[in-house]
Amino acid sequence: MRKLKNNKGETIVELLAAILISSLAVGLLFSCAIASININKVAKENDEKFTQVLNKVETRSEPKTGKTIEIKEGTISTTINVNLYGEDEIYSYSKVESGG
Repeated sequence: MRKLKNNKGETIVELLAAILISSLAVGLLFSCAIASININKVAKENDEKFTQVLNKVETRSEPKTGKTIEIKEGTISTTINVNLYGEDEIYSYSKVESGG
């Protein structure tokens, strides 16, 4: 029996290695795409929440009444009644005008 002397083809091991490497690359790309989708979803939800709170602050809707601000300078202290607008650490306030 004669042996072939032509060694120009790829072996099955090389082919399987190429398929494995390609599969791993596609798997990593897919997991990165899924992570990106989740990050974008969370960012969009946070952006919508921030926009709603900022809108409350800027339009001064839904005030929380009965709040006070204390201003201190040295030994002098003054308390001012205010209406508070906003939430989640984003606030605006207006001075309550005393009637009379």
